[in-house]
Amino acid sequence: MEDIPHRKLLRGVIILRKEDRDKVLDFLGGYSLTCHVREVKLTSEDEKKIRQFQD
Repeated sequence: MEDIPHRKLLRGVIILRKEDRDKVLDFLGGYSLTCHVREVKLTSEDEKKIRQFQD
């Protein structure tokens, strides 16, 4: 996850870019867990913070 821009909200809850979803789900598929995927509309402040990881 270090190379994927994301925001960790709570333990086990992350927000990431739609284009990174499949990569993360493939990674998590190797573990015994349940994943729920939701689309979330970010605030402009959240978008700025996520972009910082891309630079």
